[in-house]
Amino acid sequence: MSVADRLASLTPEQRALFEALRQKQRQPAAGEPAAPPPIERVSGAKGVGDWPLTFDQERLWFLYVLDPSTTAANIVTATRLCGDLDVAALAAGLNAVVDRHGSWRTTFPVVDGQPRQRVAPAL
Repeated sequence: MSVADRLASLTPEQRALFEALRQKQRQPAAGEPAAPPPIERVSGAKGVGDWPLTFDQERLWFLYVLDPSTTAANIVTATRLCGDLDVAALAAGLNAVVDRHGSWRTTFPVVDGQPRQRVAPAL
């Protein structure tokens, strides 16, 4: 029996109780914090535009403002590739990654004293 069939077979009293329980589950209990407000986003195609910083981005931005020369957030790895390099294929692959992932096109300007993440529409 499907959920829709089971709901349809409830008596009016059972249905009222079900709706009351469902409504109660949607509300936070006393003392629990309410859900945070939605983040306002100004975006277009592929998430282009200015967005507020996430908490982690704010933390890293703050550390950068304190010490711009720090490399604490860098992850350093090296990989050795052997063989002939197809420069055109490498460039096309990197461009495809940058086109697909907005984080590679993101800068962090300060607007009205607040840092923002700005996603460029293209490389």
